[in-house]
Amino acid sequence: MAEFEHSLRRERQREGILAAQAKGVHFGRTKRLTPERVAELQHLRATGVRVADLTRRYALTRTSIYRYLAAQRGE
Repeated sequence: MAEFEHSLRRERQREGILAAQAKGVHFGRTKRLTPERVAELQHLRATGVRVADLTRRYALTRTSIYRYLAAQRGE
């Protein structure tokens, strides 16, 4: 009986998630940088600014900086 109820609950939850996504609801953590700031970050890196300087300027980790830079290349 519990498995049946669990499967019904999961099914309703999935339907709710799909309905919310269809309405354009964003799930997950919000991005730290706006698209304008990402473009600025990518431009600075392209002009030769060191990643260590970018981490201090944007208060992000090296991993986050590289993730934003990889998004530019479509990886």
